[in-house]
Amino acid sequence: MDYYQYLKEELLAKRGAIDQLTQQSKIKGDYHEALIRDFAGRIVPSRCEVGHGIVYNERSQRSRECDVIIYSVSEKQPLFKSGDLVVVDSDQVSIVMQVKSVLDSSSLRDAVENLGSVRKVDHHIQLWVVGFDTRTLLRTLYFNAWQSGIINFLNVFSTSHLKKENLELLESQMRFFAENLAEMALIRSLANHLFIYAKMGKRSFSLRRPADEKKIRKLLEDIYENGFWNLYSDEQYRIPEGS
Repeated sequence: MDYYQYLKEELLAKRGAIDQLTQQSKIKGDYHEALIRDFAGRIVPSRCEVGHGIVYNERSQRSRECDVIIYSVSEKQPLFKSGDLVVVDSDQVSIVMQVKSVLDSSSLRDAVENLGSVRKVDHHIQLWVVGFDTRTLLRTLYFNAWQSGIINFLNVFSTSHLKKENLELLESQMRFFAENLAEMALIRSLANHLFIYAKMGKRSFSLRRPADEKKIRKLLEDIYENGFWNLYSDEQYRIPEGS
Protein backbone atom coordinates (compact mmCIF):
# COMPACT_ATOMS: atom_id res chain seq x y z
CA MET A 1 0.00 0.00 0.00
CA ASP A 2 1.50 3.37 -1.00
CA TYR A 3 1.26 6.53 1.09
CA TYR A 4 -1.77 7.93 -0.73
CA GLN A 5 -3.67 4.67 -0.51
CA TYR A 6 -2.92 4.71 3.23
CA LEU A 7 -4.39 8.22 3.51
CA LYS A 8 -7.50 7.05 1.71
CA GLU A 9 -7.92 4.00 3.95
CA GLU A 10 -7.38 6.21 7.01
CA LEU A 11 -10.15 8.58 5.93
CA LEU A 12 -12.54 5.74 5.18
CA ALA A 13 -11.76 4.04 8.50
CA LYS A 14 -12.50 7.23 10.45
CA ARG A 15 -15.70 7.69 8.45
CA GLY A 16 -16.69 4.11 9.23
CA ALA A 17 -16.08 4.57 12.95
CA ILE A 18 -18.56 7.44 13.32
CA ASP A 19 -21.05 5.69 11.04
CA GLN A 20 -21.03 2.71 13.42
CA LEU A 21 -21.60 4.92 16.48
CA THR A 22 -24.56 6.98 15.28
CA GLN A 23 -27.23 7.04 12.61
CA GLN A 24 -27.88 10.77 13.04
CA SER A 25 -27.20 12.22 9.62
CA LYS A 26 -26.34 15.70 10.95
CA ILE A 27 -23.64 14.38 13.27
CA LYS A 28 -22.20 12.11 10.60
CA GLY A 29 -22.25 14.88 8.01
CA ASP A 30 -20.52 17.35 10.33
CA TYR A 31 -17.83 14.79 11.14
CA HIS A 32 -17.26 13.92 7.48
CA GLU A 33 -16.74 17.60 6.73
CA ALA A 34 -14.32 17.88 9.66
CA LEU A 35 -12.36 14.89 8.32
CA ILE A 36 -11.81 16.65 4.99
CA ARG A 37 -10.82 19.90 6.71
CA ASP A 38 -8.29 18.01 8.82
CA PHE A 39 -6.95 16.21 5.76
CA ALA A 40 -6.68 19.44 3.78
CA GLY A 41 -4.87 21.12 6.67
CA ARG A 42 -2.17 18.44 6.46
CA ILE A 43 -1.73 18.96 2.70
CA VAL A 44 -1.94 22.67 1.89
CA PRO A 45 1.07 25.02 2.12
CA SER A 46 1.86 26.72 5.43
CA ARG A 47 0.65 30.07 4.06
CA CYS A 48 -2.87 28.64 3.93
CA GLU A 49 -5.40 27.83 6.62
CA VAL A 50 -8.49 25.66 6.43
CA GLY A 51 -11.86 26.43 7.94
CA HIS A 52 -15.58 26.50 7.26
CA GLY A 53 -18.07 29.34 7.20
CA ILE A 54 -18.87 32.22 4.89
CA VAL A 55 -17.06 34.02 2.07
CA TYR A 56 -17.79 37.71 1.52
CA ASN A 57 -16.60 40.46 -0.84
CA GLU A 58 -16.17 44.23 -0.79
CA ARG A 59 -19.69 44.67 -2.19
CA SER A 60 -21.08 43.05 0.98
CA GLN A 61 -22.18 39.92 -0.89
CA ARG A 62 -22.14 36.71 1.17
CA SER A 63 -21.98 33.05 0.22
CA ARG A 64 -23.99 30.32 1.84
CA GLU A 65 -22.25 28.28 4.54
CA CYS A 66 -19.26 26.46 3.06
CA ASP A 67 -18.06 23.06 4.34
CA VAL A 68 -14.37 23.70 3.61
CA ILE A 69 -12.65 27.03 2.92
CA ILE A 70 -8.96 27.18 2.05
CA TYR A 71 -7.60 30.69 2.39
CA SER A 72 -4.32 32.59 2.59
CA VAL A 73 -3.23 34.40 5.74
CA SER A 74 -0.05 35.89 4.25
CA GLU A 75 -1.48 39.43 4.11
CA LYS A 76 -4.48 39.60 6.45
CA GLN A 77 -6.60 37.57 8.82
CA PRO A 78 -10.30 36.69 8.40
CA LEU A 79 -12.91 39.26 9.41
CA PHE A 80 -14.15 36.75 12.01
CA LYS A 81 -12.58 33.56 13.34
CA SER A 82 -13.65 31.23 16.13
CA GLY A 83 -11.94 27.85 16.06
CA ASP A 84 -12.14 26.87 12.41
CA LEU A 85 -15.34 28.86 11.81
CA VAL A 86 -14.49 31.88 9.66
CA VAL A 87 -15.96 34.79 7.76
CA VAL A 88 -13.26 35.53 5.21
CA ASP A 89 -12.70 37.99 2.37
CA SER A 90 -13.04 36.32 -1.02
CA ASP A 91 -9.68 37.77 -2.11
CA GLN A 92 -8.01 35.48 0.43
CA VAL A 93 -9.85 32.33 -0.71
CA SER A 94 -8.48 29.88 -3.27
CA ILE A 95 -10.72 26.82 -2.79
CA VAL A 96 -14.19 26.14 -1.40
CA MET A 97 -15.39 22.53 -1.02
CA GLN A 98 -18.72 20.92 -0.41
CA VAL A 99 -18.51 17.49 1.24
CA LYS A 100 -21.08 14.74 0.71
CA SER A 101 -21.29 11.46 2.61
CA VAL A 102 -22.88 9.88 -0.47
CA LEU A 103 -22.39 11.69 -3.75
CA ASP A 104 -25.08 11.09 -6.36
CA SER A 105 -26.89 13.20 -8.92
CA SER A 106 -29.21 14.68 -6.28
CA SER A 107 -26.53 15.56 -3.72
CA LEU A 108 -24.33 16.90 -6.52
CA ARG A 109 -27.12 19.29 -7.53
CA ASP A 110 -27.33 20.41 -3.89
CA ALA A 111 -23.57 21.01 -3.83
CA VAL A 112 -23.73 22.96 -7.10
CA GLU A 113 -26.48 25.18 -5.72
CA ASN A 114 -24.42 25.93 -2.63
CA LEU A 115 -21.21 26.51 -4.56
CA GLY A 116 -23.09 28.74 -6.97
CA SER A 117 -23.45 31.24 -4.14
CA VAL A 118 -19.64 31.31 -3.86
CA ARG A 119 -19.24 31.84 -7.59
CA LYS A 120 -21.51 34.89 -7.36
CA VAL A 121 -19.28 36.35 -4.65
CA ASP A 122 -16.02 35.74 -6.53
CA HIS A 123 -15.65 33.88 -9.83
CA HIS A 124 -11.91 33.33 -9.23
CA ILE A 125 -12.44 30.83 -6.38
CA GLN A 126 -12.02 27.15 -7.24
CA LEU A 127 -15.09 25.05 -6.46
CA TRP A 128 -14.59 21.43 -5.40
CA VAL A 129 -16.97 18.59 -4.51
CA VAL A 130 -15.79 15.65 -2.38
CA GLY A 131 -17.80 12.50 -1.75
CA PHE A 132 -16.94 9.64 0.58
CA ASP A 133 -19.01 7.14 -1.38
CA THR A 134 -21.11 7.00 -4.52
CA ARG A 135 -23.60 4.64 -6.09
CA THR A 136 -23.42 6.61 -9.34
CA LEU A 137 -21.04 5.89 -12.20
CA LEU A 138 -17.96 8.10 -12.06
CA ARG A 139 -18.33 9.18 -15.66
CA THR A 140 -21.90 10.33 -14.88
CA LEU A 141 -20.70 12.37 -11.91
CA TYR A 142 -17.92 13.92 -13.98
CA PHE A 143 -20.29 14.78 -16.80
CA ASN A 144 -22.78 16.37 -14.41
CA ALA A 145 -19.94 18.30 -12.76
CA TRP A 146 -18.76 19.57 -16.15
CA GLN A 147 -22.33 20.38 -17.17
CA SER A 148 -22.83 22.42 -13.99
CA GLY A 149 -20.58 25.09 -15.47
CA ILE A 150 -18.89 25.85 -12.14
CA ILE A 151 -17.23 22.79 -10.56
CA ASN A 152 -13.46 22.64 -10.97
CA PHE A 153 -12.68 19.38 -9.20
CA LEU A 154 -14.65 16.30 -8.09
CA ASN A 155 -13.36 13.39 -6.04
CA VAL A 156 -14.89 10.26 -4.52
CA PHE A 157 -13.13 7.74 -2.31
CA SER A 158 -15.23 4.63 -2.93
CA THR A 159 -17.89 3.40 -5.33
CA SER A 160 -20.13 0.38 -5.76
CA HIS A 161 -19.60 0.37 -9.55
CA LEU A 162 -16.06 -0.99 -9.70
CA LYS A 163 -17.06 -3.82 -12.05
CA LYS A 164 -18.21 -1.28 -14.60
CA GLU A 165 -15.32 1.14 -14.24
CA ASN A 166 -11.55 1.06 -14.04
CA LEU A 167 -10.47 0.10 -10.50
CA GLU A 168 -6.96 1.50 -11.03
CA LEU A 169 -8.41 4.91 -11.85
CA LEU A 170 -10.42 5.06 -8.62
CA GLU A 171 -7.58 3.79 -6.44
CA SER A 172 -5.15 6.29 -7.96
CA GLN A 173 -7.44 9.28 -7.50
CA MET A 174 -6.23 9.82 -3.94
CA ARG A 175 -2.74 10.78 -5.15
CA PHE A 176 -4.33 13.07 -7.76
CA PHE A 177 -6.57 14.64 -5.12
CA ALA A 178 -3.77 15.25 -2.61
CA GLU A 179 -1.20 16.49 -5.11
CA ASN A 180 -3.62 18.86 -6.80
CA LEU A 181 -4.80 20.14 -3.44
CA ALA A 182 -1.21 20.98 -2.52
CA GLU A 183 -0.53 22.66 -5.87
CA MET A 184 -3.83 24.51 -6.31
CA ALA A 185 -4.18 25.87 -2.77
CA LEU A 186 -2.52 29.12 -3.86
CA ILE A 187 -4.12 29.34 -7.33
CA ARG A 188 -7.25 31.17 -8.44
CA SER A 189 -8.96 31.87 -11.79
CA LEU A 190 -9.69 28.32 -13.04
CA ALA A 191 -13.36 28.91 -13.76
CA ASN A 192 -13.46 27.26 -17.21
CA HIS A 193 -11.81 23.98 -16.21
CA LEU A 194 -12.92 20.72 -14.65
CA PHE A 195 -9.87 18.66 -13.67
CA ILE A 196 -10.27 14.89 -13.77
CA TYR A 197 -8.09 11.89 -13.15
CA ALA A 198 -7.58 9.82 -16.29
CA LYS A 199 -4.58 7.53 -15.84
CA MET A 200 -1.79 6.55 -13.44
CA GLY A 201 0.75 9.36 -13.43
CA LYS A 202 -1.47 11.90 -15.18
CA ARG A 203 -1.60 15.05 -13.07
CA SER A 204 -4.10 17.50 -14.52
CA PHE A 205 -6.32 16.53 -17.41
CA SER A 206 -8.78 19.34 -18.03
CA LEU A 207 -12.27 19.27 -19.50
CA ARG A 208 -12.70 22.83 -20.69
CA ARG A 209 -15.84 24.89 -21.00
CA PRO A 210 -17.57 25.50 -23.31
CA ALA A 211 -17.39 22.30 -25.38
CA ASP A 212 -19.65 19.91 -27.23
CA GLU A 213 -21.60 17.68 -24.81
CA LYS A 214 -21.38 14.63 -27.09
CA LYS A 215 -17.58 14.89 -27.15
CA ILE A 216 -17.43 15.15 -23.39
CA ARG A 217 -19.71 12.13 -22.96
CA LYS A 218 -17.63 10.09 -25.41
CA LEU A 219 -14.38 11.06 -23.69
CA LEU A 220 -15.64 10.01 -20.26
CA GLU A 221 -17.09 6.79 -21.63
CA ASP A 222 -13.76 5.92 -23.26
CA ILE A 223 -11.80 6.61 -20.07
CA TYR A 224 -14.08 5.03 -17.48
CA GLU A 225 -15.83 2.23 -19.36
CA ASN A 226 -13.86 1.24 -22.45
CA GLY A 227 -10.37 1.92 -21.09
CA PHE A 228 -9.32 3.59 -24.33
CA TRP A 229 -7.34 6.41 -22.78
CA ASN A 230 -4.01 4.88 -23.82
CA LEU A 231 -4.97 5.29 -27.47
CA TYR A 232 -4.93 9.08 -27.26
CA SER A 233 -2.30 11.69 -26.55
CA ASP A 234 -3.09 14.77 -24.47
CA GLU A 235 -3.37 17.07 -27.48
CA GLN A 236 -5.43 14.63 -29.54
CA TYR A 237 -8.05 14.11 -26.92
CA ARG A 238 -8.05 17.32 -24.93
CA ILE A 239 -11.34 19.10 -25.54
CA PRO A 240 -10.46 22.53 -27.01
CA GLU A 241 -12.03 25.62 -25.57
CA GLY A 242 -14.91 26.84 -27.67
CA SER A 243 -15.24 23.61 -29.66
